[in-house]
Amino acid sequence: MANARIRITLLALGAALALACAFLLPAPAWAATTFTVTYTNADSTPHSPTVIDPTNVLDGDAVAGTPLAATLTTWGATGQTTWYVVEAMTSITISERIETAGDVRLVLLDGSTLTAQNGIAVNENASLTIYGQGNGTGKLVSTYDAVQSGAAIGSDTSHAPGAISLLGGMIHASTGVAGGAAIGGGYECAGNIVTIARGTVLAETGALGGAGIGAGSGSSDGGSLVITGGNVQITTTNAQVTNGTDNGGLRITKQDYPTSTDYYATSTRFTYYDTAGSNSFNGAYVAWIPACAVAFDSNGGSGTMPTQPFAKDAARNLTPCAFTCTGYAFAGWSDSRTATLPTYLDGASFSTNTDTTLYAVWNRIIDEPTPVQGLVYNGQPQIGVSTNARYVLSNASATNAGEYTATATPAPGYCWSDGSTEAREIAWSIAPAPLTVLGAQATGRVYEEGNTTVTISGGTLDGVIAGEAVTLGGAPLGTMTSDSAGTNKPITVSGYTLVGDSSICANYALQQPTDLVVNIEKAPVEYTAPMPAPDLVYNGTSQELVTAGTVTGGTITYYLNDVIQEEAPRGIDAGKYSITWIITSDSNHTTGASGVITGSFDVNIAQATPAFALNGTSDRAFPNAFTITFNADSEPKVNVKGAKFSANVADGKITITPRETGTATVTVATAKTKNYEASAHVFTLISTTGEIQVTVNAPALTYTGSPQSLGSISTIPANATVKYGTTADECTLSSAPSRTVIGTYTTYYTVEAPYYTTKTGSWQTTISAPGGDTPTISQAMYRLYNPNGGEHFYTASAEERDGLRKLGWKYEGIGWKAPVFSNTPVYRLYNPNGGDHHYTASAEERDWLRGLGWKYEGIGWYSDDNKTTPLYRLYNPNAKSGSHHYTTSASERDGLRKLGWHYEGIGWYGL
Repeated sequence: MANARIRITLLALGAALALACAFLLPAPAWAATTFTVTYTNADSTPHSPTVIDPTNVLDGDAVAGTPLAATLTTWGATGQTTWYVVEAMTSITISERIETAGDVRLVLLDGSTLTAQNGIAVNENASLTIYGQGNGTGKLVSTYDAVQSGAAIGSDTSHAPGAISLLGGMIHASTGVAGGAAIGGGYECAGNIVTIARGTVLAETGALGGAGIGAGSGSSDGGSLVITGGNVQITTTNAQVTNGTDNGGLRITKQDYPTSTDYYATSTRFTYYDTAGSNSFNGAYVAWIPACAVAFDSNGGSGTMPTQPFAKDAARNLTPCAFTCTGYAFAGWSDSRTATLPTYLDGASFSTNTDTTLYAVWNRIIDEPTPVQGLVYNGQPQIGVSTNARYVLSNASATNAGEYTATATPAPGYCWSDGSTEAREIAWSIAPAPLTVLGAQATGRVYEEGNTTVTISGGTLDGVIAGEAVTLGGAPLGTMTSDSAGTNKPITVSGYTLVGDSSICANYALQQPTDLVVNIEKAPVEYTAPMPAPDLVYNGTSQELVTAGTVTGGTITYYLNDVIQEEAPRGIDAGKYSITWIITSDSNHTTGASGVITGSFDVNIAQATPAFALNGTSDRAFPNAFTITFNADSEPKVNVKGAKFSANVADGKITITPRETGTATVTVATAKTKNYEASAHVFTLISTTGEIQVTVNAPALTYTGSPQSLGSISTIPANATVKYGTTADECTLSSAPSRTVIGTYTTYYTVEAPYYTTKTGSWQTTISAPGGDTPTISQAMYRLYNPNGGEHFYTASAEERDGLRKLGWKYEGIGWKAPVFSNTPVYRLYNPNGGDHHYTASAEERDWLRGLGWKYEGIGWYSDDNKTTPLYRLYNPNAKSGSHHYTTSASERDGLRKLGWHYEGIGWYGL
């Protein structure tokens, strides 16, 4: 049978019998079709379709099973579930030990026999589950008889077994001298979980005495045996080697409760024993038996509820009520149809041992009572919540004013709209009785700035209930909305209180008097008169002509030469000023019968003496000008004698500008005017040699591969001469030098001009790598040879290389790679007499050669500070041109040495 499909379901008894007959057909009649395997309980009753047995993982599943053959000795695969079928009415013998992997499921169809002559190995990472068909006539015979070896069904000697579940069929497992358990651990191996749910199981061990079910000989941990059904018999030959006490450490557990409470458990005995009979042990398995049912009656309601099954005398929660009844709420269940109070609440725990009917108990829904509105204290008891026969009230009446809380509880048979019957709280109140004040009076007064209060007096109470001792007291006070003067101004009264017993006064609410008015008269103006300002002298600015007076309750107005002014009058020019002042009152004050207060006086501003001042010192560096400020109102006359100075008068100042260095005497004179007296002043001014001011324009440069100017200077005198250089003692260039490679360069300058001291200085310019990062780029150093003069020449400039090639020089390729910038420059010099170039990283050697007449041509390139690749330096004592040679090749170096060249060490380093 290539691939049998197995569907395991739970059927009624009639269907089970029909299927049992169907399984008697020959194998070819059903081999290629889906068939059904049914299971029965231990008492031969079929499973109900509503019960799911946790030990029967096949229920409801359709699986594909592989038919077993004698040659199939490896079952399953790691991490997978694999099904195998022993076909009905067949007999298969497997002589080799069977190895399992993953989750292995074996089905013994009725009439089949599987013989495992060397047992089935179920090691720790595997599991084995065996099922029987409905009649349970399928057989498995598994034996293992090798000395000190594994279990008949279970592990070998090196590991504990995986889980083993026996769920049907007839299973006989035995060992001889193996020392392993019949079912469980191998020799010296512990047991694991063995579950038996149904079928017939016989477990036997031989001379070396492993447990029937549990641990192998030599181990004390038998694992767990869970029996929920079936017929189990366990025997051992040698009681002494069943692992000592407690039957070899075996724990036998019976399942007390099924998963579904629709069934209850009944126990059937089984016996564990060995051949000596001295280690017997009684246990039990469980069968699930349906019990009794509870029916639900709506008792006037509507809807349906199914009957609920119960195990006898086993408590479980009642099914929640699904009935409804218009205008009523469900209260619970009762055994009596006429009950008004429930015996069991919704979903309560319930138990019975017979079929029972429970009747719904309903409560009529009523509205929650509402409080009475508008109650006011009258000295008599008052009801705050209306009474009704459907609920019971408490704390619903009172006499005194205050806030109250009544409670209302539904009468038997009634409930609130949410179905509850608990007491509800209803807030209600009695308001205090209002009392008024009659005959109160307000007393008028004179205006006081910021004061809005007035005195209140008199008054009697109105509204006190006869016989209650409540009188009027307190310190009444009136308050206006503003402090202004006026007649019939409305006021707000506060401060009246009730006097008497506090518990009686609490029943009243005192209302302060309303509609009271008061008269507030105007107050007299208070003031100090303005006075003439003393000792005024012309200063070219506006000056106050009076010492201002003060006014409380009015304003001062001034007349200056008959022109009205709100502010105190001011004057600029020297002379006499005539001033009149008038005080008028505001709306809250009075100035008497005339309505105004007034006065007048004259004020004089005297002439000023002109003043001249030289800004700064009297000696200045050429060509800085001298400034003389003055405060005369006529243009002064200026006379200059001595060195050449020019004078200019404008905008209140005299500017004296030197045309040469030297000393000048300057005389300044003014005539008498309206505001100033006549004056004369003399100044001696000296112009010294000037200092040239220089602005350095040092650009921020980024490497481009081409020469770039290092900057310039500006803001120098127009007739100045500027020279630039790369050293302080060689400033001969008319413009700043240019550079190509990355680095920081110093440029020196000299500036000369007439009447100025010579100015020298320097600045630094940096050529940065693109992006501003530390330079990581390199440049090729080209090597050329002059076949006429014998000189080798090195340059980073492709333009210079190509120019020399056109002149007949031989290009010899790239000599080395040099860093674009480093901390070690290599200097380039030229001998104008011999036509030879020399290169050195030594500043001392550079300067020494310059002293001998060599021309310094600047930095040719840079040496690698990491000293990656050395450039060897050699000297030819016989050559007049090209006497020095530089190479990265050690072999070239050694070859030249053999030809007579002197090796002078490492000149610099390349990359």
